[in-house]
Amino acid sequence: MDELTEVFNVERPLHEVWEACRLQDEGGNCRIPAFPSPGGDGCAATVLESRPQRLLRARKDDMPCAGTEIEIRMEPATAAGWPTRVTLRQSSFPPAFVAAPEVFDAHFRQIAANFHLYLERGIRMDAGVPADFGASLVQTALGLELRAVTDGGLADACGMATGDLLLTVGGVRIHNIGELWVVLAARSEPALTVTWARGPERMEGSASVNRRVRAR
Repeated sequence: MDELTEVFNVERPLHEVWEACRLQDEGGNCRIPAFPSPGGDGCAATVLESRPQRLLRARKDDMPCAGTEIEIRMEPATAAGWPTRVTLRQSSFPPAFVAAPEVFDAHFRQIAANFHLYLERGIRMDAGVPADFGASLVQTALGLELRAVTDGGLADACGMATGDLLLTVGGVRIHNIGELWVVLAARSEPALTVTWARGPERMEGSASVNRRVRAR
């Protein structure tokens, strides 16, 4: 996974999309809406290249994914000049992130959807920073199976072990890593209840959430 890309059309003129693509632009720095940041108000970024109504390229300066490059290209989608086609790309991920491509692809799609929403309607939504589940996970036909449970992590605190099959998190049935990412990012309570299967037995546990997802 060298880069993540999403392309969409915005029902606004090119010049308006250009003005909306960053929240601030001062002294070579800007904030880009929808990309997660500790403050939840768009990520801080250093502008690397700026071509009005064509291209904004910047380096993300805050966590998560600090140091990655964000590129926003825009052009008329038709000869009539309407709507505006936007290509959103994030690249230069460190090796630790590349190790979990399904996780980061799912989160990027959510960021892109929120960015599209902001460009078209001016509504700001934060993709959030998911909690650390505390285990590596393998996709199976039945769902996600745990591997390498981290001591003291969320899965361990709930009572889960290697080989368990994840069923629900916060009452939501989890089938794949993308669904898990969204549920963890959208959590509103400090603790989560998790259910899982150990062989034919269904089990349940709860634990506080205080860590971010790790790439494995």
